[in-house]
Amino acid sequence: MSRLRRADLHSRFFFVTTNLLRGERVFSGAEFEVMATSLDRLRGRIPFALCAYCFMPDHVHAIVFPEERTTISDVMKRFKLGTFRRLRISGQRSRPFWQSRFHDHALRTRGELDETLEYIHMNPVRKGLVREPQAWRWSSASWFTAGSGPIAMDEVRLPNAASARI
Repeated sequence: MSRLRRADLHSRFFFVTTNLLRGERVFSGAEFEVMATSLDRLRGRIPFALCAYCFMPDHVHAIVFPEERTTISDVMKRFKLGTFRRLRISGQRSRPFWQSRFHDHALRTRGELDETLEYIHMNPVRKGLVREPQAWRWSSASWFTAGSGPIAMDEVRLPNAASARI
């Protein structure tokens, strides 16, 4: 089977999803804290904007905008490696837990970005973890409604029209 090859894409909005390996135990609250710290610190190391995220028990969703010198693969590789290292050092995980690949989709319009944002924030509600998106501490939903949360979102300028290209 051939390996999936990605174009070195940057300077656009990407919806990304990465999953736990099959059979791995789900993430705990303490592990979510490590993941949040890792993702937040990564922005200081490589240039990308974090526009939304949601940490779920067995996967992670995010909307990111890698800047010119960074690719979506750079962002995901460093996030997954950083969380693995931090969780191993803390004794919370001892072996690799991420699937080797991730799924990405380039968002093309303001409407598509808004729909994806709602999908990400509603994920914990659909899974029965909370009744409303803002109640899930490990997502950016509370940032969009109250301006607070474990990770501050980067501000990006977007056109108002749903059909506008981004």
